[in-house]
Amino acid sequence: MAFGVGICSLSSVPTQRTYSGWTARGWGTGTTADAATTTNYSITAAEGTKNFYGLYQRFLSLSHNANGGTGAPGGQTGTQYTNSYSITTTKDPIITLSSTKPTRAKYMFAAWAKDSISGAQYQPGASLAISANTVMYAVWYDLSIDTDKDGLPDVWEIYGADINGDGIIDVPLNLMGANPNVPDIYVEIDWMAPGGGKTYQPTEASMKAVYEVFKAKGIRLHIDQGPESTDYVTGTKWKNYPGGSGANSFAYSAANQYPDNNSIWTAIINNNFTPSRRRIFHHSAFVANLGGYGGWGNVQGQHTLLLKQSELADSFCFMHEIGHNLGLRHGGQDTVNYKPNYISIMNYSLSYNNKLGLNYSEQALPDLNEASLTEVNGVDPSGLFTGRGYESFFVRNGIKVSIPSISRTAVDWNGNGRSTDTGVRMDINNDGGIAVLKGFKDWDKLIFKGGNVGTVGAGGIEDDIYSSTYFDQFEMPEEVTIEELIDLGFYFPEDVPSYTLTLNANGGSVTPTSYTNPSLKRLQY
Repeated sequence: MAFGVGICSLSSVPTQRTYSGWTARGWGTGTTADAATTTNYSITAAEGTKNFYGLYQRFLSLSHNANGGTGAPGGQTGTQYTNSYSITTTKDPIITLSSTKPTRAKYMFAAWAKDSISGAQYQPGASLAISANTVMYAVWYDLSIDTDKDGLPDVWEIYGADINGDGIIDVPLNLMGANPNVPDIYVEIDWMAPGGGKTYQPTEASMKAVYEVFKAKGIRLHIDQGPESTDYVTGTKWKNYPGGSGANSFAYSAANQYPDNNSIWTAIINNNFTPSRRRIFHHSAFVANLGGYGGWGNVQGQHTLLLKQSELADSFCFMHEIGHNLGLRHGGQDTVNYKPNYISIMNYSLSYNNKLGLNYSEQALPDLNEASLTEVNGVDPSGLFTGRGYESFFVRNGIKVSIPSISRTAVDWNGNGRSTDTGVRMDINNDGGIAVLKGFKDWDKLIFKGGNVGTVGAGGIEDDIYSSTYFDQFEMPEEVTIEELIDLGFYFPEDVPSYTLTLNANGGSVTPTSYTNPSLKRLQY
């Protein structure tokens, strides 16, 4: 509209032109899409010419599609403006997304994608402009994808773990050295507070020794022994990780000194093991007394209980018990113990053996048929362990016998002075039966997903409460006792009871007549 000279005003306001989908909101003199409307339709001579433009608006909606999930937030609206000065120019509404996040079983919420699954992504609480009715689609990370088969979903290792499905990262594995392409094992170690003149926290050196063994096999073992301890995988102190260390000491008490039942063990776990860590970490607790046992461990579980011993013994015992968590039994794939063809720290005969050291079985030796043994074959006829210097043991008529070097070595199973017999029938592992003793290669068969490690329920939530019945799901192995160390070829003088070996020459003479540990080094039967 244009007016001439003088002062004049409209006696009536013209009807605005209609545009499909738009609602007229009045006239204005501004040229922006969201220009203000005016009620002053007069013009002065000084103004000369005044232009009035039709102003329009429409309401746009933003909705959410949970894309297979539930709990999407409600819809939101915003007002869009335009101006007849340039009807194609709009002022779009800015929408702040709801902070509500949907959930979906076996998936972790990633973001909202605009208009399609492949659209631009926005996090809850973010702001975005919309120029039309818009649908935001939930984008999900699939928790079933585990490239390295370590039990930890790839998305946890890349973006951090949202344990309870609330969209908030609970354990930032991505900042704790996790690698989706290399197996990671996380272990939290708690310990009984000092008491009785002793400390029960294992040394870093004892745990690092085990870390080095796993590292050599391409497995990243992260051990949290407290805020000042180091994650050997990254070289970072645990206190410097987001969230810090979870490891701590627990009370020195009569019950905790000897947690001889599941309820006490359960209490130690529930009182010290942070719930958010229970989908990721294994848990070990060092105590003062296990009734003569060196340790207990859940088979294909995530918990171990260990007697605090010497530094070296702690290394052996920890590796043995974590082996149970990783699915290994005393015979590898079975519970048949003392098999001479199973060269592993899991085998009681080799649990504390200084020739084998810290190692699981690296080769599956041939099976041994106790009903028909061939002596020239021994236990390693093809020399799989040539150059390793490994020894083994068997039992002949109740007497333990050493095989000092196993590779390509014939064995006199029946003790007749020859090593050439065939068809020998002998119970060589002293279990009272005749069976086929199977070899086993441990390192290829480790099961990383044990207990609750990596488990995800609805929305990533599962019951975090342990009870005494929890442990009944797993084999409670009869672990090697301190007394048995004397018979296993590895000794820790500060840990073993006082033993005296008296020698009877039976009519002859012998010097010395007795040995008392710690001078006692090895007995072979």
